[in-house]
Amino acid sequence: MDFRDWTILKVLYEQKNITKTATLMHISQPALTKRLQQIEQNFGVQIVHRGRRGVHFTPQGEYLVKCADEMLNKLQDINDHISNMDDKVTGTLRIGSSFLFSRIKLPILLKLFKDKYPDVEFHVVTGWSEQIYQVLVKQDVHIGLIRGDYKWSGGKRLLLHESLLLVSKKEIKMEDLPKLPRIDYKSDTKLKEMISSLHNIYYRNQLTKLYLLSHYISILKLVRQNRKFI
Repeated sequence: MDFRDWTILKVLYEQKNITKTATLMHISQPALTKRLQQIEQNFGVQIVHRGRRGVHFTPQGEYLVKCADEMLNKLQDINDHISNMDDKVTGTLRIGSSFLFSRIKLPILLKLFKDKYPDVEFHVVTGWSEQIYQVLVKQDVHIGLIRGDYKWSGGKRLLLHESLLLVSKKEIKMEDLPKLPRIDYKSDTKLKEMISSLHNIYYRNQLTKLYLLSHYISILKLVRQNRKFI
């Protein structure tokens, strides 16, 4: 079993489809099928059942997929360690970053890092903070850049503070805030919990009519066009 074999198992488990897996792995379907058969012969067990709706992993196959994550991380660590045994810093830095941080802060940081270590490559995964936390727990990334305080037994550091801003097209009184409709956008769970907690502390059970949008830029546009929203 080499790096490619473990990767095939992981991708196939995620896709549950031979054709999609072959496309993602840049190999032909017959070659992928033959490789799966060789893996099954090596272990002497059946890994997957093939059907019209895709493939289904056997218990033995499920176990090998769990091992795949560990083996891929171990192999990557070995490659990185060997590459860095001399004075030259090389290898691939796997980073998980929240959407907003990756859009605003991360590009500048990556450029500065690349200027200092030109032989280091980056693999960046973006998502909501809770998603990045999960890939960090699974050790799919080396570091995670997330919003909020998550339980973590390893090292963690506060990078920056964020200000929560109230945006309104016209001047408003804070005591009138619960009476005004509020526009919200899809964001990290931790941020939503914090905003809801602050609202409950200051305004108790007074409800605010909520409009949900997909992106914060949409909110700014809507506020500019309508005086009734905050």
